[in-house]
Amino acid sequence: MLRYTAMKRAVVFSSKLGSTRKIAERIAEATGADLFDLADAMPDVSGYDWIHLGTGIYAGGPSKRVREFVDANREKMGRTSLFVACMFDDERGDKQLEKVAKEFGVADAAYFNKSKKQVYVPGSKLEEYVSRLVE
Repeated sequence: MLRYTAMKRAVVFSSKLGSTRKIAERIAEATGADLFDLADAMPDVSGYDWIHLGTGIYAGGPSKRVREFVDANREKMGRTSLFVACMFDDERGDKQLEKVAKEFGVADAAYFNKSKKQVYVPGSKLEEYVSRLVE
């Protein structure tokens, strides 16, 4: 069985207000992943085993940068998980996540509301998600 440290991982994200960035940084720290902010450049992810893709929700959809990244790299992405920072924490959040996950073709997906307040908080939805990624 491969341990997470044996996998080469990348966290690729776009963040406007900082919530998605906080989640991305936490996932990268916990998993040993390389961190790529799409505001800087579009990375080459062909050498990665697992891509953790992050976006906020803007006008009901993912960021333009993340959408462009997925369109350009769909065939290179292999195993992919998706995390979304959104303002809803109910059925509307579920629907937004479902829409983005379907658009990107990603089955492993989670959304977070008020994510900045969940970093390093034992039992928070974010910390439970991070724990699942490193098992």
